[in-house]
Amino acid sequence: MARLLRPALAATAASLALASSAHAFGVTGYVLVGQGHDAKVIARAAGSVTDYGIDGATLAKDGGSFEVPATATAGLAAAHAAGKPASLLLSNYDDDLQDFSPKNASGLFNDPAHRAAVIAALQAQVAAGWDGITLDLESLDPNDRDALTSFVTQLHAALPATATLDIDVPAGTDPTDPYLKPFDLPSLAAQVDHVSLMAYDQHYAGGPAGPVGGLPWFRSVVAAATAQIPAGQLRVGVAGYGYRWRKGKPTVTVSVKQARKLAGKRAHWNAKQGEWNATLPNHTTLWWSDRRSVAARRAIAVAAGAQGIAEWELTSADPLPTLAVTPTPVAPSPTPTPTPTPVCPATASAAAARIVACPLAAAAVDATGSCPCPGPIRAPTA
Repeated sequence: MARLLRPALAATAASLALASSAHAFGVTGYVLVGQGHDAKVIARAAGSVTDYGIDGATLAKDGGSFEVPATATAGLAAAHAAGKPASLLLSNYDDDLQDFSPKNASGLFNDPAHRAAVIAALQAQVAAGWDGITLDLESLDPNDRDALTSFVTQLHAALPATATLDIDVPAGTDPTDPYLKPFDLPSLAAQVDHVSLMAYDQHYAGGPAGPVGGLPWFRSVVAAATAQIPAGQLRVGVAGYGYRWRKGKPTVTVSVKQARKLAGKRAHWNAKQGEWNATLPNHTTLWWSDRRSVAARRAIAVAAGAQGIAEWELTSADPLPTLAVTPTPVAPSPTPTPTPTPVCPATASAAAARIVACPLAAAAVDATGSCPCPGPIRAPTA
């Protein structure tokens, strides 16, 4: 289906795409806006990411609409001021539940009127300046597998060609896991630009303490994903945060800075897991993923042929390394084809007095090689 975009927006999108096209390996920096210093976080990361994912738009409880807070719009402006494209994250997170709501998502997928309304609203957001849409729909009902694929297909057809469409998917190795079952990865990959594998939360709030996404587990889920998703579409999610588990207390998400401060001298680098951890006297266990952890996971993503990484999230993470610029390939100057040296087809005889005709110049050729042709006489034949 042909996709149309207003010329002014198309020009903006093209310039932003050009700004990040020098980087062959993509780095998405997710930003959870509304924490008071979003613009500073976005500006700080400008030299380290190819694009931003701005979190903040959430589905209504009936799945028929969504709201984009002013903080998300401000995040878009900050990303553009930094010269980078930004995608609007649409999620089914429910503030009342303090978790993702499968019911809210089902209300979107299974009601044609709700689908049409949400897709039209997403089109309007792109027309207003967003460079793309990222679907962050989690904890879905396994029965919504086909409905999710159908919705993504419909949205893909409705968005302009210059807008990206990405989807976040859970990580795992067991396709029968109810958390993974709603995601038909090959079919979804056919409808989106990038599939972002959330290769974190191996251990999480509400579960036992352990690595946020230990290296052995990380390798296994990346391998499972590349078996179903073209590697050139895969962005591997990496954690820029940690968890604090404390006996008798709710598990708390902590930033890298907070984790270091809490751990102090008890911080220990676990080489097998590629993360930091600490056990404190007050029955507190910490695990967190810092810049060293991200570097190890980036290397795995590169080795797997992934298109890039996606870090959740910039506010809580260590600063990412500066992007290495891949020079725009320049076609080499063609190697001049040497002009062949003409060879006189007349044969020079060893006999001193013998004269042969030069057919190229209609002149006489003697045994000394004297010839009006522009090249040497051919070697004598037996």
